Amino acid sequence: MRGRVLGLEKEIAIDDYLPFYTWDKSLPYFAKQSPSGGMWASFLEKAWAKVNGNFEIVEGGWGHEVMRFITGAPTQSYYKGYNWATADEAWNILSQADGSNYVIMAGTPGTSDSHTVGNGLAASHAYTVLSVHRLLNTDGSLKVRLLKMRNPWGNDGKYAGAWNDNDAAWTTAFAN
Repeated sequence: MRGRVLGLEKEIAIDDYLPFYTWDKSLPYFAKQSPSGGMWASFLEKAWAKVNGNFEIVEGGWGHEVMRFITGAPTQSYYKGYNWATADEAWNILSQADGSNYVIMAGTPGTSDSHTVGNGLAASHAYTVLSVHRLLNTDGSLKVRLLKMRNPWGNDGKYAGAWNDNDAAWTTAFAN
C-alpha cells in the first residue's frame, strides 16, 4: 500500500498474515472485520504499525496521524482548553467540519480503553464522528446538539448517557 511518511509518499510492503486472539482464531487482535467481512482496516493498521515499528507503538495512537499517513492531507487537532474552551466553540468547529464533509474523529480521556467513563464509553478510545445534529423544539428553540458517532470496535463501550439509543427523550418528532 502507499502511505505518506514524513511528507513523502512511500510504498509499504506487508504480507497477508494478521495477529489473532489465541482464544478465538476468527477474531483479529486489533482492527475488526467490517459487517460485510472486509479486512482492509486490519491491513491498513498493519501497514501503519510497520511504519512505526510494531503494533504496540500504535496502540492508542492519534487518529489524525493515521489520516495524514493515508491521505497526505493536512489534519487539525483540537484539545479542550488549548485551542477551544467552550462548548459553543467546539460545536462551531464540528459543524463547519461536518458541513465541509471532513473526516472527524473524537476521543475520550483516560489511560486505558479497558475501562469505561461514566456514560459507558470506553476511556482513552477513538471514535468516528459520522454527523452532527441540532434538535429543535416545536417553537424553533434549540433542544440539544448531538454527535452521531461510531465505535470502531463495533460492540464495546455502548453509550448509556442522555440521548442514547433507548432514551425516552427520543420522541417520534425527534427521531424523525
